This record gives sequence, C-alpha cells and structure tokens, in this order.
Amino acid sequence: MKRAIFSILILSVILAGATFGVPGAANAEVSAEQWQNLLLAAGDEKWTAAVDLAAKCLADMSPDDERLPRLRYMYIYVLAGKYSQGHMSYDQFAASLKPFVGQKVVLPYREISSTNGFNFIIPQTEAPTKLMVSASNKSGTTILAFEYVTLKQSFDWKNHQGEKASVHAVIDSITPSKSRAVVMRVRMSQGEIVLKKS
Repeated sequence: MKRAIFSILILSVILAGATFGVPGAANAEVSAEQWQNLLLAAGDEKWTAAVDLAAKCLADMSPDDERLPRLRYMYIYVLAGKYSQGHMSYDQFAASLKPFVGQKVVLPYREISSTNGFNFIIPQTEAPTKLMVSASNKSGTTILAFEYVTLKQSFDWKNHQGEKASVHAVIDSITPSKSRAVVMRVRMSQGEIVLKKS
C-alpha cells in the first residue's frame, strides 16, 4: 500500500514538472507516433489507455511545445471519460484536476451553432462574450463537461453559424461531480475564438 502511494506521489511530481515548467522537468520530445496514438485512443473512447498515453505525453513534452495547451485539455477530457466509467474514485479524479486550474488550454474544433446540442459551441444570446459547450461522449449518454467560456472580446456569432472553431482560454475552475452522468463543470476566461481554415 505504501509503495502504491509513493508511486502516485512520484507520478504527480513528474506531471506537475512537465506541465507547469517546474525546474528539472523532463524536456523530451513527444513523437508524432505518440501523439497519434493518444488521438486514436481518445477518439475510440478507450479512456484508461488514453489517460495513460496522455500522462506519458505530459511527462515527455517540452514546456514550450505548442501542443501543450491542447494536451492539457485532452488529459482533462480523457480523465473525465475514465471517471465516468467508474475506473477512478471521486477523490482521485478531483485531485487529478486541481493542477490544471490557471492553465491555458486549447479546445478541439467544434461547430458553432445557436441550437442546443452536444459538442457544439453555443453562444449565449444575452452576452456576446460568453459561450458554452456540452462536451459528451460519442453516444451522448454522458456529459463529460459543461464548459463555460468568457471571451476577451465580442464575437460575430451570426456570421459564423455552421463554421468550426477552436477556443483558446485559461481555466478558472473545474468542479467535479459525484455523478458519473454529468462529470464536471469547467469555467474558463480570456477566451479567443480561432476559426478553422477551409
């Protein structure tokens, strides 16, 4: 039992160092193959494998790698998937999320839509600087995260309906849920919309 706790503590130190630029952090490179394997595991919703691959990428990725903000988001997302299937306790899940508060993340490309639905970027009509995403699994049976973002400036939603965009933002808070059907709420600010080039 003591050995398992020690291993978890060591892994936490490694992840914190790789992710947040702590002196002595690993500066190895994440290969294209590692990155592709992570994308495939996450896309296939092989949550436990995806968490392991994402953790390895965090440990290996250089702090100045431009993929790091996207990797942070992916790690949080696959953690939510793993938790939703009962493969983590609530306490383990909550502790794993804490280091990401205050960090910059890049969300995947999603379609801009004024209609409520899963995995769309939905503008809040009462505030042009606010949006939300209901990020779910592929079957729509689990909401992995309600994501709320405040943008740095107003965005012309009307003229970009149906387009795909990514959101760059900083995490203000992550609130995990004890429900495995609605896993967490993530609040972000300093958001920027980046439209996908056709």
